[in-house]
Amino acid sequence: MKKLIALLSALALLCILCSCGEKKVLHCDNCNTEVEVDASSNMEEEWSIYCGDCEKKLGLDTVVE
Repeated sequence: MKKLIALLSALALLCILCSCGEKKVLHCDNCNTEVEVDASSNMEEEWSIYCGDCEKKLGLDTVVE
């Protein structure tokens, strides 16, 4: 009985860990490249979305070094 409970617990933990990295795919408005964001993000296709390369080309990147 203890082995069964341990096995079920391990399977449940594995399922939880596998679902943590869920992503949804959006598209860059400039080049139509796929951009992955967390599934929990409220970003939608209606937003202005740019991939990293297009952000740099358009001067929209805000990374301060």
